[in-house]
Amino acid sequence: MCNRAGLWVAARAEVVALRICRSRGSEVVKEMLGEAFDVVPCTDRYIAHNGVAWSAPCWASRADAAAMNEHRGAPWHGRTLRHRADGILRDWASWHTGDANRATLLARVAPQRSHFEKAPGWAAEHARGLWAQGITRDLVGQSEKLWRVPADESVAPTNNLTEPLLYYAVSLRKLTRRSASLARRFFMERQLTTARSRGLQKRNRFGYVTDSMTAHLAARPVTSRPSVLSDP
Repeated sequence: MCNRAGLWVAARAEVVALRICRSRGSEVVKEMLGEAFDVVPCTDRYIAHNGVAWSAPCWASRADAAAMNEHRGAPWHGRTLRHRADGILRDWASWHTGDANRATLLARVAPQRSHFEKAPGWAAEHARGLWAQGITRDLVGQSEKLWRVPADESVAPTNNLTEPLLYYAVSLRKLTRRSASLARRFFMERQLTTARSRGLQKRNRFGYVTDSMTAHLAARPVTSRPSVLSDP
């Protein structure tokens, strides 16, 4: 029996949710976030995320896509896209650190956007090779989502927070030879979610687990048991 499964992660500053699922479709993303989710998530360029209408693609991933385009059939346009993407990240970093105000950020982004949107249009049709054409078509198709980052100050430009969380989880899954049964997958999800969330909070992970087991064995009500979000 096939033992392959996708490892999904959603994270904010102090909490992580990890899920192991055989499906790798957009329905998993919608199920994890829920219909009432009202925050714009920053996602990588995996195609399943395209089905989430309110998402914002990661600018670092788009810079990587531009770099790939540079080496796969449209060198001038690839270099232009990469340069503009790097410029957007620098401008956002200046605003985030307080070196520039919001008005300055938007003023810097406006000409960058104009130049950035011109290059993919040509490359999507005329670049040498289907690879380069496909990447640039994706950039064109995601244009409206892509510019949510400078427009909405609550949206992060990259999904860098999730990357190290995934590395840890993937390594653990390999060491444990994955998790074949539904019960084992559920156990692994809970353990990874707890460990990574407490790690982000810089709180004791083992203490939380022992306190939770003590509360469970004492048959305490769920509402009075330790929460992964706070210490008892």
